[in-house]
Amino acid sequence: MTSRALWWQLLRIGLRAGLHAHGGRLRFMALITASTVMTIFFLSTLMVTASYDGRTQRDLARGAEHALGRKSPAVALYAPDGDSIAEKVFES
Repeated sequence: MTSRALWWQLLRIGLRAGLHAHGGRLRFMALITASTVMTIFFLSTLMVTASYDGRTQRDLARGAEHALGRKSPAVALYAPDGDSIAEKVFES
């Protein structure tokens, strides 16, 4: 018996037993609804985590890359400094 046939048989048995029990249909629908809500919750949590991880990786790729000795040659000079416009100072 394959694994698909086993879960299908168990689902059929549970559905038949639930339909003939007192409040079986309501219990079955409640379990299906709870399973759906939990699946949506976990998938949305995974999507939020992946989205923030992607944002962090993009921010790191856009930032300045410091040359470490002779391993990576410097392409441009990076000097952190502020700027001022109309006597208002902006720090970088």
